[in-house]
Amino acid sequence: MDRNIWAPTVETISSEELFEKIEKPKLKRQISQILDTSLFYQNKFKEIGKSTNDITHNFEHSPFTEKHEILEDQINYPPFGSNLAVDHKQIVRVHRTSGSTGRPIFIALTRNDIKAIIDTGVKCFWASGLRPEDIVFNCLNYCMWMGGFTDHQSLEATGVVVVPFGVGNSKDLITSLLTIKATALHCTPSYISNLELLLKDEFGISPMELGIRKGLFAGEGGLQ
Repeated sequence: MDRNIWAPTVETISSEELFEKIEKPKLKRQISQILDTSLFYQNKFKEIGKSTNDITHNFEHSPFTEKHEILEDQINYPPFGSNLAVDHKQIVRVHRTSGSTGRPIFIALTRNDIKAIIDTGVKCFWASGLRPEDIVFNCLNYCMWMGGFTDHQSLEATGVVVVPFGVGNSKDLITSLLTIKATALHCTPSYISNLELLLKDEFGISPMELGIRKGLFAGEGGLQ
């Protein structure tokens, strides 16, 4: 198993040891950093009159951040907001949210951010049953939205074959699935219903005839 998937130092110790030896020191360093570098969080902590030690010992004092606050902050301090806690020279990629609320949030990533995202994604996909022998069609949006491209990187890191299909062109997707003999499909859950209707109306076949054995779904609510 790849080192990104299996991390014995954190996966073979008790939850108490994990917090005291690994999570707590990292949390303290992170809070110290944002208090030194982020105007957004400096103001948040000042409002509640708490210090780094207060937060790391008692999460009840943690100043939660909501999406509308980040949106407002990026309007007031464009383009990335005053919550940015790194130098601009460390930014290597920018993504954004889908903008479902009317305005997208821009997400600035460092190389370390990208590595953390991929390592986490690998664990999720592996736990979902993906293995190197799988061929996966990734049908999430690759245009600015974070899920398509970062999930692609995580899928590749599991050792599978990834087909970067993206969204739309459903007829071409079905033809490609049948031709390449894919074993897994990564998409939003509602898209499956659309494909089922298209398979019946345009191709005259059932979903079972696609040969897909694994479904990976994200991006929407309603999953059970």
